[in-house]
Amino acid sequence: MNIEIGKMIKKLRLQKGVTQEELADKMGVSSQAVSKWENGVTTPDLSLIPELSIYFGVTIDELFEMTEEAHLERIENMLYEDRILKEEDFNYANQYLLDKINEGTKNPVYVERIAELYVHRAKGYHILAENYAKKALELTPENKNCHVTLSKATNGVICDWNCYNHHEMIDYYKEFVTLHPDYAKGYLWLLDCLIADGRTREARVYVEKMRQISDDFRVNLYIGLILKEEGHIEEAIVEWTGMIEKYSEEWMAISSYASCMAGLCRYEEAISFYKKAIDLQPQPRYTDAYEAIAHIEEIREHYDAAIDAREKEIELLENEWKITLGETVDYPRREIVRLKSLK
Repeated sequence: MNIEIGKMIKKLRLQKGVTQEELADKMGVSSQAVSKWENGVTTPDLSLIPELSIYFGVTIDELFEMTEEAHLERIENMLYEDRILKEEDFNYANQYLLDKINEGTKNPVYVERIAELYVHRAKGYHILAENYAKKALELTPENKNCHVTLSKATNGVICDWNCYNHHEMIDYYKEFVTLHPDYAKGYLWLLDCLIADGRTREARVYVEKMRQISDDFRVNLYIGLILKEEGHIEEAIVEWTGMIEKYSEEWMAISSYASCMAGLCRYEEAISFYKKAIDLQPQPRYTDAYEAIAHIEEIREHYDAAIDAREKEIELLENEWKITLGETVDYPRREIVRLKSLK
């Protein structure tokens, strides 16, 4: 909505032949406020909407008139920019997407967006649940239910096979790759679950099926992950080393190797290869490597280094993705504040 209503205000202002200063004076706001509306940085206060519609001689619906593309863009921006959605924003997005789906639209993006919407809502509730569970544990530190709730809210580890096995996802993806046998990346979701559950014999079968479709670095990566799960650490490292020798200029292979080293607590090596992956990436680059480095440095209690990684993450977002507002950049900013408090 920020972008579209701003565009509409600018369009109507120019049609009326008034300056930003004149419109600001009429609405009782600063010219900077009008500029922010028109650039999609902020939106007018709801109390000003009737005044704006009267001033421009349009209905409120016309003021908010949006194309299907604009609705989808607004929803996508909400999902990326807001940590926790306001109730009215969630209701708007939910109803719009449900209406489109119920109309029988064949566009899969509406189903994709509503799935993302529900995941975002769940994540927001998990944040709230985490905060309240921690407060409860301050009052009752031996309360098992609070510990269970905190674990569920933070995707923590519970040593109970009933809780952590993935057989339902495994069954789903076994059927998925049967229906879509030529989609190589579909096998990765299945392999992740099989390896996490220690079902390495089955995993080997599906790695070979994936190899028949796409024999790239992921084959070496997953063979190594299987070997690690089986306890053959040195053999796994040999497999991964062969991967980065063969795919030395493939940044995703290098980043995957770094993640494997982090998983073995070989942190210096992990950081070195994360940095190499950053150098190999084409712009605009992803921030995952900087985030991983920040986590590693915090684990090692190297808080200044963790802060430096977060600052580089923000710099990358601002310079290469032109992201200066919203949750994407607010998260590393919050992390810097938290890390400074730990020093």
